[in-house]
Amino acid sequence: MKPGSVVMLVIGTLLALLGLGVVSGGAAVAWANSQQQDGRFLETPARTFSVDTYALTSPRSDAGLGVSTGLPFDVGTISLRATSLGGDGEIFVGVAPQAEVDRYLADVNHTVLRNVTFAPFRAEYDDLAGSSEPEPPGDQTWWTESVSGSGEQQLTWDIQSGGWAIVVMNADASPGVDVSLQAGARSDLLTPVAVGLLVGGGLLLLIGILLVVAAAIGLGRAATPTGPGQGPGQGPGQGPG
Repeated sequence: MKPGSVVMLVIGTLLALLGLGVVSGGAAVAWANSQQQDGRFLETPARTFSVDTYALTSPRSDAGLGVSTGLPFDVGTISLRATSLGGDGEIFVGVAPQAEVDRYLADVNHTVLRNVTFAPFRAEYDDLAGSSEPEPPGDQTWWTESVSGSGEQQLTWDIQSGGWAIVVMNADASPGVDVSLQAGARSDLLTPVAVGLLVGGGLLLLIGILLVVAAAIGLGRAATPTGPGQGPGQGPGQGPG
């Protein structure tokens, strides 16, 4: 058995398996990209969020919701569908710089959505104490994007660099937010990512298959038995010379 052929077989098998995994990932990304055509979003299931405070806000982080890009296309757009479950009440949804939201909700009893899981659904909250009553959110002029009203409201926002926060409140700033929320996202990045994964994975798979075939041929030649009285390199009827 030729050691070189064995090594080639192992490397070829590993490359083929890696390429198959990358191609599978590319196919999944391509499918996700197909779901966001014609302005559609990849969306989570609608879930109910209920808090007793004045406002429900997105998790706070040093990075915020935004990212720094500099790319010649949109990194992504997020969508949030909100429907008030509090009878005929109107709901407000807005996105604004984190610093503006911090000033607005300073000393206001509000809730930060810390984490969400969907299988099974579970929302984890942090309640922040306060003694002040907020002014109606629609009266504020610093919102970057906002929607309000009865029935389903949809906020869409192109991701930008910096620290940002999403706020959900009753439009009249009353306490007790009971709302159905459905988040979504779309990104122009999915197309180049899918193409890169499919092409790169396809090349790895092709190289792996070629190495496996070459190794199999080499091992087959090494395993060919010699006839009686034949030494290596001797043909039939040839003596040792």
